[in-house]
Amino acid sequence: MATKKTTALLAYLAMHMGEAQARPKLAALLWGDHVETQARDSLRQALSLLRRALSCTCSDAAVVTHEDTIALAPTALDVDARVFEDLIKESGVENLERAIGLYRGEFLEGFQVSAPEFERWAAAERQRLRELALEGMAKLLDHHLSAGMIERGIYVATRLLAEDPLQERVHRTLMELYARQGRQGAALRQYRTCTELLSRELGIEPDAQTKTLHRHLLREWHRMQPPQVATLHRSASEDTPVRGGDALPATELLDRVVPPSVRTTAVLGNLPLLTTSFLGRDRELTRAGEILSNARLITLTGPGGIGKTRLALQLAAKLQDNYPDGTWLVEFAAFDNPDATGHAVADVFGITQQAGKTIEQSVANSLAGRRQLVILDNCEHLIDAIASLAREIMAACPHVTLLATSRETLMIDGERTLAAARGALPCSVRARQSG
Repeated sequence: MATKKTTALLAYLAMHMGEAQARPKLAALLWGDHVETQARDSLRQALSLLRRALSCTCSDAAVVTHEDTIALAPTALDVDARVFEDLIKESGVENLERAIGLYRGEFLEGFQVSAPEFERWAAAERQRLRELALEGMAKLLDHHLSAGMIERGIYVATRLLAEDPLQERVHRTLMELYARQGRQGAALRQYRTCTELLSRELGIEPDAQTKTLHRHLLREWHRMQPPQVATLHRSASEDTPVRGGDALPATELLDRVVPPSVRTTAVLGNLPLLTTSFLGRDRELTRAGEILSNARLITLTGPGGIGKTRLALQLAAKLQDNYPDGTWLVEFAAFDNPDATGHAVADVFGITQQAGKTIEQSVANSLAGRRQLVILDNCEHLIDAIASLAREIMAACPHVTLLATSRETLMIDGERTLAAARGALPCSVRARQSG
């Protein structure tokens, strides 16, 4: 049976694959608190266990030993950390994308062994690889910004902040990307997150550039609101104290001055405005509403192009009064990476990944106390990843309801399904066609 120190020996040799390591050095690395003869005996035992373990997956020649040295053969194993490092040093966006895809957490995350010298080496490697990842993500973000790839930019910026949440420049970039999508609410929430983090962790305020962007976003937010909400917000702004010369974030200010009846329909949620009505779907809407009254997850299924998304939006608009924390849309059509699903949801709600938790766990924890409806739209190409995310949310969030649209079911406990019929045409289209 492999021991922790055998695993540690493998990790060290794998990161120096093809390089001969002196036996005394390895003994001191892992058994530095032993006398020399005991340390060498322990190294021999660990090496024997390592040979046995590798012989099941590699060849017997994976471990190369000489009288005074030990090494792994140069092609013995595929080591993600080494592949990541090679890719990050190569030129080209594709290599950067592959490298960042491989960086799924810190080096030897959660692994500890009673060997101070090894722990010091692992900590140094952890920091080195993390800095390479942050540098690679920053380059990738700059590329996506210059190429106008907003969705990919949001994904990378969110990952950057999960690794280093105090990067104000990245918060500002994310605010700009949200604004380019017309999502001023998400941009304002990001400013609020940035402000709270800087204040709590560093005791400082955002810089002038970030505050200027925030004021611009506020003006845009005012311009886009229905007259009743905009008037209330402007009136409150005149009498509300400022922090450090800057107005309170829009979301916080609205919490104070806008009546719940107005706030629910005008602020809490990101559903697009439905400018046309649909005929012939009343029966489906009624049936879906009945299912939602007794279930926390319903999946609208059917082939592409039959109006599943539109039906989901109609249903959410009809039921919005049932969800005091809003009705929300998360669109997955533009994502092709299963690892991005949790970030896509976090992006909508302005959630930052929590230390020691996956992004999916962070999302579930952040939504745990809310009463809201979340539409998961176009799930079929990411079905396994979205199903896993839905399980996390349903387990941790007793008052969150999920409404998925997909060509196939998520196949998880508690899911109810409704096969959507081919949708009717919008009334405005019907009128044009009848003429």
